[in-house]
Amino acid sequence: MSGIGAGIFLLVAGGILGFAVDADVVSGINLNIVGFVCIAAGALALVIGMIQMFTTQKRTDRVEYVDERRDYPDHR
Repeated sequence: MSGIGAGIFLLVAGGILGFAVDADVVSGINLNIVGFVCIAAGALALVIGMIQMFTTQKRTDRVEYVDERRDYPDHR
């Protein structure tokens, strides 16, 4: 489930950096590009997390109890 949470976080952070930040270049780093890379990574993490969630086998341990009592005649 952590992949889905990380994906949502990256999507939100990438959206903020890509669309809401006006500073195009901060000490040589283009924040808009960083935002779009975060959006792509978040989408990928979200898809991988959903695939893992739906393809993981749900394991349930079933125990079958068999009552093997037999009625024996009294040997008195």
